[in-house]
Amino acid sequence: LSQLLTARARYELCALLLRQTLELARLVADPERIFLITADESAAAQACALGIGVVVDSANELNGALELGRDHIQRHRHNGADGLIVLPIDLPLADEAAIEKALGTCDVTLATDSGRTGTNLLALRGDAARHFPFSFGVNSFVRHRESARCAGYSLAEVDDPILAFDLD
Repeated sequence: LSQLLTARARYELCALLLRQTLELARLVADPERIFLITADESAAAQACALGIGVVVDSANELNGALELGRDHIQRHRHNGADGLIVLPIDLPLADEAAIEKALGTCDVTLATDSGRTGTNLLALRGDAARHFPFSFGVNSFVRHRESARCAGYSLAEVDDPILAFDLD
């Protein structure tokens, strides 16, 4: 989108997508079980206004930020958290039904992007919620799938056009 939109327009689009994603998250989980990992003060304020916790991103890199978030959740054991869902903000079509349909009983659930290369949703249960390695970036779907298989976690792969559509 950097070639189509100005920096300001991209920021405004991200703010809109963030709001949409936070509202969606509140439909599938209690706000006290939702955390936004961000270094952006405006995004943090949006989350706080919705009763959503904020973990300050000091890693400035997605996988490191997710580790910070997981560490925070594990340290505070918010409401006996035994699962973790990574829901990026760049899924404009995502809705409650698609999220609920994607969640199952497997240790690791991966929703792929339309090219079957990226991971658009990652849901972790049990031991995987505590130890599964985050590997977002180019070709993350294959890396996440292989990590789950190598660790012996049960795995579900979700091919849903609603979750597959992302804005990169």
